[in-house]
Amino acid sequence: MIRTSILVSLVVLAAASSQALASPFGYYPLRSRVFWGHGRARALALAPARPERPDRLPVQLDTGMMSRTIIVPGDALVAIPRTTGMGGTPTGPFLPGYASRSYAADLQLTVGFMPHLFAGIEGEFGRLNVSGSNLAGGYGVVGARFGVGPVSLTGEIAAGIREVRYNLYDDGTVSGIVEPRVRGELWLNDVFSVGAIAGSAFSAQSSWFGGAFLAVHNLPRAWSL
Repeated sequence: MIRTSILVSLVVLAAASSQALASPFGYYPLRSRVFWGHGRARALALAPARPERPDRLPVQLDTGMMSRTIIVPGDALVAIPRTTGMGGTPTGPFLPGYASRSYAADLQLTVGFMPHLFAGIEGEFGRLNVSGSNLAGGYGVVGARFGVGPVSLTGEIAAGIREVRYNLYDDGTVSGIVEPRVRGELWLNDVFSVGAIAGSAFSAQSSWFGGAFLAVHNLPRAWSL
């Protein structure tokens, strides 16, 4: 089942993110260039230091929650509520075409392969607001990340497959997904950052979505962008 494969992949991603990766590229922070004169050092200006290669590539692990609208296809044999009981619990009868809200845990692992550019993989697992439903997806991600002070801005595209099971008796519907996204994150220190994400899928089954995440970095910000 696709859900089992995605869950196994998430465990592998978490393990891989803790390992150092050899870097064929250099990422150079700004630091004071020191000039010697009259027997003492004088820092004259901030300038790029002589290129030095860190011993690992910049790796970022994002964990968060995503919420999106899932539009049930018209030919799906599923149960979607016309009415609700106390607390919004679906009571039926149901119709295709209902816009259901989904909530999913999301895990993304990316590696910077050039300054500002990154690629990675992502998985999510959650459910719709219909009893017996679930959702799982696996994607490849490419994007660009830039920094302004303590804030990082990211544009990315995720592409992959997503399986949605609309109720307890549904076998599940698998569809291809392409999602352009934007992210904004605030660096708390050299290891952690928090942020928000928004985007929209090129798919008839989903529309705008948003979420929040906590990111863990293996390199300081100056070497991570």
